[in-house]
Amino acid sequence: MKKETVDIAIVGMSCRFPGAKNYNEYWENLLKNTNSISEIPADRWSWQDYYEELEGNKNTTKIKWGGFIQDVDKFDPLFFKISPKEANYMDPQHRLILESIWHAIEDAGYNPRSLAGKKIGVYVGVSKNDYAELMRETKESIISFVSTGTVHSIIANRVSYLLDFTGKSEVVDTACSSFMVALNNAVRDIQLGICESAVVGGVNAILTPTMYISHSKSGMLSHDGVCRSFDEKANGYVRGEGVGVVFLKPLDEAKRDGDDIWGVIKGIAVAHGGKSTSLTAPRASSQAAVVDDAIKKSGIPPETITYIEAHGTGTPLGDPIEIEALKIAYAEVKTDNNCAIGAVKTNIGHLESAAGVAGLIKILLAFKHKLLPSMLNFNKLNPYIELQGSPFYIVEKNTEWHNLNNAGNEIPLRAGLSSFGMGGVNAHAVFEDKPLERKPIKNKIEKTAILISAQTDGQLKDYVDSILKHIKSNVDINLNDLSYTLMFGREAMDSRVAFIADNIETLQEAMQDFLDEKPHPCIVNTNKNLKKEKTKLEVTAQDWISRELVDWSEIYKTTKMEKRRIHLPVYPFKKIRCWFQGSTIKNSFAEEKNKLDQANLTKNINEKNTFTINDYYIRDHVVKGENIVPGVKYLDIFLTESERGVSSEVSEINDVFWVKPIKVRHDISPKIELNRNVDTAELSVKINDAIYCTGKTKLGKRPIAEAKLNIAEVKKTLQ
Repeated sequence: MKKETVDIAIVGMSCRFPGAKNYNEYWENLLKNTNSISEIPADRWSWQDYYEELEGNKNTTKIKWGGFIQDVDKFDPLFFKISPKEANYMDPQHRLILESIWHAIEDAGYNPRSLAGKKIGVYVGVSKNDYAELMRETKESIISFVSTGTVHSIIANRVSYLLDFTGKSEVVDTACSSFMVALNNAVRDIQLGICESAVVGGVNAILTPTMYISHSKSGMLSHDGVCRSFDEKANGYVRGEGVGVVFLKPLDEAKRDGDDIWGVIKGIAVAHGGKSTSLTAPRASSQAAVVDDAIKKSGIPPETITYIEAHGTGTPLGDPIEIEALKIAYAEVKTDNNCAIGAVKTNIGHLESAAGVAGLIKILLAFKHKLLPSMLNFNKLNPYIELQGSPFYIVEKNTEWHNLNNAGNEIPLRAGLSSFGMGGVNAHAVFEDKPLERKPIKNKIEKTAILISAQTDGQLKDYVDSILKHIKSNVDINLNDLSYTLMFGREAMDSRVAFIADNIETLQEAMQDFLDEKPHPCIVNTNKNLKKEKTKLEVTAQDWISRELVDWSEIYKTTKMEKRRIHLPVYPFKKIRCWFQGSTIKNSFAEEKNKLDQANLTKNINEKNTFTINDYYIRDHVVKGENIVPGVKYLDIFLTESERGVSSEVSEINDVFWVKPIKVRHDISPKIELNRNVDTAELSVKINDAIYCTGKTKLGKRPIAEAKLNIAEVKKTLQ
């Protein structure tokens, strides 16, 4: 088969699925055959209020099960410079995608803000709109943020805006195949040169019982909360929620840039199934056609594809049709039991618009670990499914996944992924394991800096702890790769720590001592006056800790270290409750908890305002030959940060005390601290814990300005 398009590499990914906060926990759950389905949590709605075994009455259902993620109401708004008030009106799906895209880019070893201005596309699969429904039900006041917070188009557009990505920015809704269609569009646009790279995500949040009732009355849902894909007792699917994102770029560029590749997209196809027996009924010939199209686009022989992550909803009608479609598409493959079939919906439920990304991340993790997790809830094959004489078999236990060997040539692991929309939009993709392992570094490990930062000291400790755990669980981690990724692949924030080490063991000791608040010679000290001879690396690290502008690329030029990115733990966002005030949802969604979280949010804000010599108000404000931050700029900071931090207007600014001037000789990022009282806020501007200005703001409606002065009359009085 001849391949006519360039291959696309997946270089980063992130996810939050039922029972898993990240892809490592997701993989552990798959290996342990964990069932992540539960009763509908009380913080969504009381399922008892809608439950009826016979479903005879209006708006009732006998379905009470689902796959749910934790903290769907939590977000870190100020990290993205979003006011808490605006965040309250943002659909949780917007917030989940934003944080997950940040994490996927970091997972690839890139600082998301370093990609600003690039032609990076943002593609998101999403379908449900429960948050807007909740607002209507509770008669929430309609304000400006409702439009940008609840329409689907803004999910992608907000990411492009905040991260300054200039590629295409689009949302796809084809129901259950939404993510896969979004992935298809991203691959196509990269191959056409419309985008240089792309982030692609799928998201689903379950917040109201409406679709439970509707899908239940359609006979789609499992009444006992068990998804039994391809099993004789299959009785429907279980709804689930979650979010997943992958970061894509051309394979050749990923190799050139030293990226750690998760897998390669070889071919992908999308098509509607045309007319069937009903709008939501699948058709085997249509599914087979899209599978066949994806295989042809991949340019690889179908007999070398040894795993299919099936759509596998666990419906008595859908499962036999899907298997029949695969048999048609693979009709020329004569090898028996060569290709395994699994379905992650048995573990976490059907994530609907995010279903495809759950299957994709499972495949990528299976590539990494060379292992196929068993399919949960499978006991006996559906009698309407016949696998004998076909290449397919069901994965009934965790199975080692070996590369095929053709005449002495090792063939990479290859897998197919199916996703079929409720309205007939079918998608299939073929993936391949990453190219041969990158050659181990042979040059000597040099002494290097390990840089870690966060917005607060508490988050910094959490981040150091997660990285330390990662190092301990990955014994073959390379110190230079670790250093390079953290140095160039993470944003430098206000709370910082630097370690200087030349081996992993010493670094682990230093990180543990930092967590235990003990001194260690490898922890860079912030006191520049200590009388000790320092290397250039130590001096530079000390400057970095002091939040001075440091060009690490200059330091890197003097070393022989290779520039290789690796997958590392991602930034620990704050978990701040963001929910509109009128919600009647119980327990953790209660209004009192919202008020408490909002108060905690505004107690200690560290917002970064960078002063540069090129700012007009600094460039033109020269005192005794020094560029000085003008006093009125502090008033602007106090006003802006108060209104952004506490979601309230500022009526007055009082008690301003200019302690000492800030001289701007290079870029400076002072720390802005805000402490809120009942109706006032206290602010201070600090650099390295030294106070430069303090003040107070009074919160409340700003008085209406008095009538404008008559300038002509004023001039007459002056004359």
